[in-house]
Amino acid sequence: MQKKQALIVPKSMQKDLAVSQFPNDSAYDIRNMRLITTGDRTSLCLTNEKSNKEVLPITGTVIGVQDLKDSNSKETVVLFVTDRGNDVNNRDGIYILTNTNSGLSLSPFYSGNLNFSSKSPIESIGIYETNNIQKVYWVDGINQPRVLNLKRKYENNKDTQFDFIPEIVNQDKSTEFDITIDYNTNAVFDGGVVQYAISYFNKHGQQTPIIYQSPLYYISDLGRGLNPDGSVKAASAFNVIIKNLNTNFDYCRVYRIIRTSINATPSVQYIGDFKTKESFYTKEYKVSSLTNNNRDLSIAYGTTDFYPQTGDISTIMTGYPADKIQEGNDLNSHLPCAIINPPSSPSHYNDESTNEPFYIKGKNDILYKIPSDKSVKITWSNNNNRRNLEDVYQITIADKNNPFGESLDEYINGTKTYSGTSIYDTGTSGTQVDPTELLYLGGTELIAGTIAHKDNTLFLGNIDLKSSFIKDEDKTFIEKNSNLSYESLKLNNEDSKEYLNKQWNTNSNLLKSNKDITYFQKGETYRFGVQFMSKLGIWSEVIFLKDLENNIRVIPNRFNDGIKEKPIIKAIVPIPDDIKNEFIAARLVCVYPTIYDRNVLCQGIVCPTVYNLGDRNDNSPYVQSSWFARPSYSNYDEFSTAIMPSKDNANRNFHSGSPLEWRMVSTINRTKSDGSTFKEDILDGINVVYSEDRVIGLPSSKRFNGEFFGTNNSPQEQLKPADYTKGRNEVIEDFKNIFGVDKRILTLHSPELDSAFNDDIQNISMKGIKFRVVGYVPVKTTFSDININYESVFAPGYTGIYNSNVESLSSYNHISGYSLVNFPLWLDAVAKGNNEAIPTSKLAATFPIYPWHRKGSLSNQGKITSIENRKSILKSKTLSNLRICLPPKFIDNEYSIKISDVELWQNEEPNNTIKKINVKDIWGIDEDIVYRGNIDKVLTYEGDGKYDETTIRVQQAFSDSSNYKVRPDDCEFPADPNNRYRKISDALSPIKIGEVNLRSSDPIAIQYKSTGHAIFALAKYDDKYEILPNITTNEYSNGENIEYPVNYVGTDYNSFTPLTWLSDKEINSYKGIYQKNIPVKDDVLNMSVDTDNKDYNRFGYYYVIGELYRDNVVNRFGGNFEYSKSNNTWFPCGDTVFFNNSNSVTLIGDQGDTFLGRYDHLKTYPLANDNLNNIVEIVSFCCETRVNVDGRYDRNRGNKNNLYVNPTNFNLFNKVYSQQNNFFNYRYLSKEDTYNTKFPSQIMWSKTKILGEDIDTWVNINGTNILDLDGDKGKLNALRRFNNEIYSFQDSGISRIIFNPRVQINASDGIPIEISNSGKVEGKLYLTDKYGCQNKWSMSETPNGLYFVDDINQCILSFNGQNITDLTYTKNMYSWISNNTSTSIWSPKDYKAIRTLYDKNNDDVYFTTQEEALAFNEKLGAFSSFYDYNKVDWLFNIGDKSYQLRDSKMWELHGGNDYNVIFGENKEYSFTTIVNSDFQFDKIFDTVEFRTNGIEQFTNWKTNSYPFNSLITTNEYQKATSTTDSLKKKFRTWRWQIGRNSSSIKFKRDRIRNPWAEIKMVGNRNDEVRLYDMVITYYV
Repeated sequence: MQKKQALIVPKSMQKDLAVSQFPNDSAYDIRNMRLITTGDRTSLCLTNEKSNKEVLPITGTVIGVQDLKDSNSKETVVLFVTDRGNDVNNRDGIYILTNTNSGLSLSPFYSGNLNFSSKSPIESIGIYETNNIQKVYWVDGINQPRVLNLKRKYENNKDTQFDFIPEIVNQDKSTEFDITIDYNTNAVFDGGVVQYAISYFNKHGQQTPIIYQSPLYYISDLGRGLNPDGSVKAASAFNVIIKNLNTNFDYCRVYRIIRTSINATPSVQYIGDFKTKESFYTKEYKVSSLTNNNRDLSIAYGTTDFYPQTGDISTIMTGYPADKIQEGNDLNSHLPCAIINPPSSPSHYNDESTNEPFYIKGKNDILYKIPSDKSVKITWSNNNNRRNLEDVYQITIADKNNPFGESLDEYINGTKTYSGTSIYDTGTSGTQVDPTELLYLGGTELIAGTIAHKDNTLFLGNIDLKSSFIKDEDKTFIEKNSNLSYESLKLNNEDSKEYLNKQWNTNSNLLKSNKDITYFQKGETYRFGVQFMSKLGIWSEVIFLKDLENNIRVIPNRFNDGIKEKPIIKAIVPIPDDIKNEFIAARLVCVYPTIYDRNVLCQGIVCPTVYNLGDRNDNSPYVQSSWFARPSYSNYDEFSTAIMPSKDNANRNFHSGSPLEWRMVSTINRTKSDGSTFKEDILDGINVVYSEDRVIGLPSSKRFNGEFFGTNNSPQEQLKPADYTKGRNEVIEDFKNIFGVDKRILTLHSPELDSAFNDDIQNISMKGIKFRVVGYVPVKTTFSDININYESVFAPGYTGIYNSNVESLSSYNHISGYSLVNFPLWLDAVAKGNNEAIPTSKLAATFPIYPWHRKGSLSNQGKITSIENRKSILKSKTLSNLRICLPPKFIDNEYSIKISDVELWQNEEPNNTIKKINVKDIWGIDEDIVYRGNIDKVLTYEGDGKYDETTIRVQQAFSDSSNYKVRPDDCEFPADPNNRYRKISDALSPIKIGEVNLRSSDPIAIQYKSTGHAIFALAKYDDKYEILPNITTNEYSNGENIEYPVNYVGTDYNSFTPLTWLSDKEINSYKGIYQKNIPVKDDVLNMSVDTDNKDYNRFGYYYVIGELYRDNVVNRFGGNFEYSKSNNTWFPCGDTVFFNNSNSVTLIGDQGDTFLGRYDHLKTYPLANDNLNNIVEIVSFCCETRVNVDGRYDRNRGNKNNLYVNPTNFNLFNKVYSQQNNFFNYRYLSKEDTYNTKFPSQIMWSKTKILGEDIDTWVNINGTNILDLDGDKGKLNALRRFNNEIYSFQDSGISRIIFNPRVQINASDGIPIEISNSGKVEGKLYLTDKYGCQNKWSMSETPNGLYFVDDINQCILSFNGQNITDLTYTKNMYSWISNNTSTSIWSPKDYKAIRTLYDKNNDDVYFTTQEEALAFNEKLGAFSSFYDYNKVDWLFNIGDKSYQLRDSKMWELHGGNDYNVIFGENKEYSFTTIVNSDFQFDKIFDTVEFRTNGIEQFTNWKTNSYPFNSLITTNEYQKATSTTDSLKKKFRTWRWQIGRNSSSIKFKRDRIRNPWAEIKMVGNRNDEVRLYDMVITYYV
């Protein structure tokens, strides 16, 4: 036999090659021996493992480890520990491990119950930002992501303070705002709305969601809107006081949210950070400067206040019991003072009784509530003037029990200090914030399964949204058991009779918040829900409560614009236990009806239409818009018909049975030539109710309320008995130019119908719309003005007009609705001749100017043959009226009237537009009636001398012998007792006036336009035409409705004329007129505001307020289905209420969608600028509307002169002021929505962090940054960063997340430049869909790559950023991995899966199981050994030392002084190889020779220090074990005889004979053993 040897020098370990292929440089098995060590001259020689050493005991189970280096490379290790004992409140802890000069130091960092679990180990990352900011972020798959700052001190047992969204600790009082608007010219706000919001944050840490947001406040110019282009800045600043800050956080951050366009994306800035524990604001209780004129001080019990007058203190104390007033001296200032002690049962000056608190009102009408145990102390500046208000030194709050001594500590110099902060915001400062950040502030409550970061951006994966969804059974319980009702809330808005003296006042809504001015409209249905605030400050999904119609009407102030009481919604909501455990507060939310959901479409004043008799006859048009807004008249006589007073109330020209109404007296300001002034009454009037047959029509020109030049507008005044036989068509032809008023066909005027304010209503069908009378607005005063342009004056010496500014007076005793209609404003010479207009005598006369004046002369010049002789020619004329109404009065019993379909007239309709009203269903007429809102008509007269000419009239004529030196201002004209103008011939009789100057055939141009409004006709009532109802006071009404005779007209009961005011189709069915009488009790209307004089001529003017509404809305809010509720947008409508110990919570909704606003309706304006006759008609009234009408930015509001008003300069409205409080809105979630909370293949990421920032951007993870991986590749198990790229590992896929991709471009010098930092995730790129990783704890990152186990494919993989390598295949270790894969996930609790650990000091990657650890050495690029490092949970490095955590102990790897003592136990080491040289031959294996480091000590050639103690040789059928008995050494070589077969009794003495053999050497020395090589001798 031939002797041969095989040299074995192992450089790796592998197990999978066939015995025939096994190389001599690999080992089959190495255990507890190391091919590469950190010692000298040890590489590539096998060295037994040096012992590890226990360094620290740890109480509990370490479930997470994170190391962190500071700027000096000093390392700190954070340990997360659980199961520390039986104390539930302290079962979890966080420790800090540092390396000090004296060794490792383990310090407790936090103790509490963090819901740690040994089954859910922690994955973490460490970030060094600054010396004071060193953070660890972690996830564990069962709790929120968390963060800690190693340089911050944390209070124990506040367990949510590490959460990305920490809990909001409930306080006794919730945070609230107190915001006032201040005039400040330095403000730089654009017009719009602003609201303020706050969140809390910890310095360099987490930020809460928005905890509180204020109502909307309006950025205005002291109550006047600003234009939308931003060219004008607001002179308003906002004083923001934030009360009751939550001191569980470091800071409060205040945000300003501004919208300058309606529903546009707002501009958001944060305007300040305030320390919660050091911020205070002071509320002043003293008034340092008091004057009676400014009325800065008032004192009140409850809600009733009165203003003190100068003088004795008893005046101030009116109504207070004398024994409650004490006088004395202030002990501090030695000044006289008085103490007011609130009585236990105070009595008001108005005899009301109340036990409400005591109040004091200071500057800016701030009402301070005085505590029940305090008193008000008034101190005077000196003894001489004590008790005079202007000498009051200060007002303070004193201790009631010691009124003249020191004040309580909390009151300092008349002030009280509160926890909170104050901001004076002028808009000049603030840091811009993305508005969407505010919506997602604080982030989304979630649980993440994995964490990574790149480019200062945090990534989370395997998302489980943990929104606190409310159980279906709790939702059902809340919906069924909640009690909702509307209630009336009293407001403290100023209102007094003094406002009757103010002819124009507007209490602008822009000076308040939307909470103060909005409410829920009566008759409207709203959808309500409730939201609950979680302990994290996150609002839950909406729980539906009820759709509920409001049955309470707003109560306006009586005299001043504003609300006295408004409807609110009150809800008593039960709180189930589950909700009480998870949530801390609640609020009401509302779905406001859109135009498609509303019952009430619009509200406004109702006006009659007018008609021209000739046009009506051929329906061209049947009616037209009235140029005047004609109010109704409140006073009726015993027949419930209108009283028509003359100036002295003595001569009534018509029978009282005629429903004519007239208005009487206004005043014109007059100035004489000597400079003296006086006021002269003028008679005026606008007919607002007209006779039942409409023949009388408008008043004739002989009356002071005549509207047309020279017309005899009443046929019965001219018809002789012989004419009574005339037919209907003949009468119409004779009187085709006359006009009448029709109260059957009405126009309604509302902001909702004015497209300058709102155009929603134009988007819906008006079929089936209904109408009801809901109230009225009394007319308070009217501003009238007239402008006359003329040429070629008749008598240059004195021809001219008055300075004709006309105003209607109002006072405590007098509400005036009078206005200018016509007046003898023109003073001119009288034309006498028959042929030429030349004055032949010293005659002067006053001539009336009418709204619709003739073309031609302003004097009495008539038919002039020579045009050049025409004098005093009217070029153009404009009459303007601004009718100002008091706040509305709503009636209790609303009156509904059936109407036709509604037609809408829009702003800027073309001049030839007509609207057709279908009256078939209501009148029984087939033909639609035609309506026009724009009129361009000329009344022509043929001059036949009777009915077709106009009469020239004059009030009075004068003669002056001093050659025409009469001036208009010196003429005081006696009033006509009959309220009539006279024919000029009558006025100058017996002076002869030529016929040519007595009558006129000059045309009269009628031209005007209308703004947006609605038109409809009233249906018949009991076959009678119903007209607009009367509003009358109870005192003047017998409560009966009015029915007029069928065909009655004239001056006595026997006069009849044909029914000319009806069309041909209406005559046969005409049976009379019906008018509803609505009695009310209103001192304003019967003029007994401040008088009991029953003889006083009491009357008032008003407009009916009507509503267009629907009662058949289908599918409101999309229906009552789950999907419709989830499609609704829900808005908060009330304040947040924190829970107490009750099982229910009472919630108030006080933010509605309806305003009570003053709308200045431009009813009529000129058709064109060059018209002859122009009328500007404006009615200013308050009504309920969805439009905040005070948002006008034109400067034409409340002017006395409105002559040049038109839609281009009037009612210019910035729609942003109607903005709803809808920036923060929420959703109702259907059952299906609440089920979808787990997104196992989803990635979320933060915005980019700035190191050292005040608020940690990383903790704000929200739903806007999401990437979904391919779902077919399984859940996302790990995110890992390698080479600054983020890789995702799914069950069956590995992808690169494309974030900030880097692109190289060549610069001009040829050196490539790398460009990146797009800040966006652009998708993912799959590297493989074959491999994946199911157990993230089988992953480990090294400088060379990522190592991980794929349990599905049963392989160990490495990834170097380019390639994925299957190490089990390339390194022949599949047999091992196949026996150790698992479907479980590793945890310290059970260790059922592979745990991969990396020792950077030895470049070893350990694949650890319960039994052993397989090492892969990166230097070798091969598997190198098995170790008895089984069940090691964590391995980390501090400096050049490595530490292991196992069984609640910390061990220093290789820290022992000996070898092979692992975790305190002596472990064997071994080396196994396969010898297969000359495999094709059968061999006899003889000896094993090996070389070591000579650790043995010989005595007599014997030793007990053998490097190995057994040699085991095996093959397929044999096994031989050799002991040290056969182990010999010669020089440095050990020789070991291979033993005989012991596996078979029959052949137990056989030599080991086979083509190959497995040879294993086992040792257990505690000294270092180095095995350099092995030589196996065999025989072939």
